[in-house]
Amino acid sequence: MLLKQRPLLLEALAQVLIPQPPSISHALSLLNTTDDYAWFRNTVQELLPEQAKEILAIANPGKQMDAFVAAFSEEHFPLDEGWIDGFYDQTDEHSIWALLKQGIPCILLGFDDEDLHNIWESWGPAMGSMLLLAREPDYYYAGAVPRIAWFEEASFHLPRETLDRVPRNGIPLQDLEQALQGTPLQGVADAASWVYCNTDNGILNVSPFGEEFYGFCDPWTHDSVQIIRKEWQKAEALTQRVNTIQEWLKEDLKGRFPQVLDFTLERVGHLPHNQGRQSAGGPEHKQ
Repeated sequence: MLLKQRPLLLEALAQVLIPQPPSISHALSLLNTTDDYAWFRNTVQELLPEQAKEILAIANPGKQMDAFVAAFSEEHFPLDEGWIDGFYDQTDEHSIWALLKQGIPCILLGFDDEDLHNIWESWGPAMGSMLLLAREPDYYYAGAVPRIAWFEEASFHLPRETLDRVPRNGIPLQDLEQALQGTPLQGVADAASWVYCNTDNGILNVSPFGEEFYGFCDPWTHDSVQIIRKEWQKAEALTQRVNTIQEWLKEDLKGRFPQVLDFTLERVGHLPHNQGRQSAGGPEHKQ
């Protein structure tokens, strides 16, 4: 009896194991996934030749993606892992490789209008005090920079006699940059250039929350990676200068900010186009 029933059991098992003919849409989906993975494989081999074999040997797509991100970040520049984590929520409709294929998910450090209004709360008195020295560029619309609110906030951290000496509308940013370039206080000008998106560096000039950014930078090519890598190195150098001055001011803001103010006003006053004026801040120096 058992021998006679065996063919029936095998036939039933075959019905379970042998898949039904796939639909055209499903077939196209599998084909696209294959193409996406082929692109990923080629990209890994081009951009991470020494690590490619180890990364591509990982069978789990999520772990493979994690290994790629870690290796790429160490070799070139850090990627925005927040965007990459979001890929996993979209894999029902797209392969994880198709999502990565859209472009390099860069970390962007630019400031937007909301950041300007929250600068004292988010960055603290040291950063806020440095920004009092700089006038925003002309391309900012009236009221975009809340200088009155900044001065009010500064009054809780700095003596009135110090604030009275700060140019009310700020020193033109170009003058500030020129006066402090190459000095120990270059980070003060760098802070203003960074916050006002005036650094000539895409990483520092573009906010991740701005309308012009949708999560990705340039395509995954060797040339793009090298360009962004250099931009990231420049961004790191600038932010390090800002952080150094910021930490120094935090230690004694009331005592050290007047030193910054004295040094800056003197340097700005000695710029060729400012010599002979009433003060470094010009006619707007007095409140």
